[in-house]
Amino acid sequence: MGNGATKKEKQKNYLLQTCDEHEGSINCMDLSEDGSVLVTGSDDSNVRLWTTKTEQCECIGLLEGHDDYITSVLIEENFVLSSSADKTIKKWDMTSCECVLTFLGHDSTVNKLICTGDFLFSVSYDKTARCWDFDTGECIRKFTGHKNNITSIMFIPSDRDNDTQTLQFIQEQAEKSKKNFVKTLQNISGAYDEDDIYSKDLIITGSFDTLAKSWSIETGECVQTFRGHTSAITCLATDLLGKILFTGSSDHSIRSWDIMTGQLLRVFSGHQTTVLSLLAHRKLLYSTSSDHTARCWIMDFGDCTRVYKEHEHSVSCIFEQNGFVYTGCGDTIARCFDAKSGAIKRIFKGHTGAINCLRVLDERLFTGSFDGTLRIFDTSGLLLDKKSADKKKENDNLQTPEIDNEKIDPMEDNENYQVIQVKEKEF
Repeated sequence: MGNGATKKEKQKNYLLQTCDEHEGSINCMDLSEDGSVLVTGSDDSNVRLWTTKTEQCECIGLLEGHDDYITSVLIEENFVLSSSADKTIKKWDMTSCECVLTFLGHDSTVNKLICTGDFLFSVSYDKTARCWDFDTGECIRKFTGHKNNITSIMFIPSDRDNDTQTLQFIQEQAEKSKKNFVKTLQNISGAYDEDDIYSKDLIITGSFDTLAKSWSIETGECVQTFRGHTSAITCLATDLLGKILFTGSSDHSIRSWDIMTGQLLRVFSGHQTTVLSLLAHRKLLYSTSSDHTARCWIMDFGDCTRVYKEHEHSVSCIFEQNGFVYTGCGDTIARCFDAKSGAIKRIFKGHTGAINCLRVLDERLFTGSFDGTLRIFDTSGLLLDKKSADKKKENDNLQTPEIDNEKIDPMEDNENYQVIQVKEKEF
């Protein structure tokens, strides 16, 4: 399993800066494409912009106008989009910090936003999802069919775009796709073919009604209903190619589905309570739960290969970068784990409330908390330490005589660590 953080390392203070401009819980954050601007949304009904490339993180914009707490934020080109419990979505000019559009139509709290460039999609406690024209704010489609609050949403581009991604992935992702996944609705034509679901762009929604649904953006009609969970669906993810759907639920399970047919593929069992978030990374799926753990799974087989422990409360958010897994927890602490070994490498203390969101950029960890602060922590040295440890392990292996593998119990090290050599080779 490898060595974890030493006692000295656990006591070390990695906090670089505390930003306390918000007057309520920080609920969400997003980074600009170039990583130069961080946006946060808060219970104080405000959205703030922060510099990330300067030595000190500074608030460079205050976006005021919502009448209730902020639920999600995202950056699209030179605009910030925010959703709120005031039932609205607002579009802000990042340069002037002025609201240029208010999207009206939802009858309750707007939970989540995704943007494809030409179109903005939203889900709400009013049991609907909506598609909006990004430029005009007009509601183009209303997706109805869920019987309870909608908690999550994903965009699935058409098959032609996925074919391009598939080829690039096979070629070891040598060149980042420059293909525009977005098609204007005016260019979508032809009747829906049940045998060719991937010929159209889709959205997928997850709801408290225990169901996930896929929808045709062209018609607004439900294409597939994913049935099997026995309690609320809390989060969604897809594989790299957008052909397998993963759903997390308060029934403690994660399930995978064929997006085209709606068929249940696998049930990922291991969490003891509600699954709170999912993160897909290549052939691995990461999950967090209120059972005080995060887990790593093999997508194709459903095996849990690693359990990230030592949390003392619900694990609310997760981020993966350079072979490290970062988690934010209700116990006020952020943690960094070696993704492969599961060993804890660094502990980030400073918050006085639950951590709701986090991002990692340029050897700095940004965390937003219920305590109303944005805190920045030092992550430098982690990658260098990892490379040194890997080199030492390699040298040790060269000096170690052969061992009879039949005498080794692979479960002895960690009862939750399941290894099948053939599967492990895939990553």
